Amino acid sequence: MPSAPGSRRRPHPFVSLSRRSLFYFFENEELHLGERIRALRTRRALELLLQADAQKITYSEIATSCGFTNVQSMRRAVKEFTGMNVREIHRSETVVRAALQQLRESLIP
Repeated sequence: MPSAPGSRRRPHPFVSLSRRSLFYFFENEELHLGERIRALRTRRALELLLQADAQKITYSEIATSCGFTNVQSMRRAVKEFTGMNVREIHRSETVVRAALQQLRESLIP
């Protein structure tokens, strides 16, 4: 359930860090926590978009399954990381695979 604006979200019960501590942990990393989460979501969306049966999955289903709040958020993230819009992905598979590899490497701690 989404929290109301301004309210504090609690981390997963298995995480013993506060939200503030979790963000602090990533503060000196190349990718801050929010950026890392967005990169992980984008990586998964690109993987789904490149699958042969992706034509049968709607953009909305891909966005939701990757944790984006809506399709527009996914489109912006894909454009930011690849320089292409979502529809160009299928026509430029080689370029997207290279961008995906670069994204994977940026996520390695």
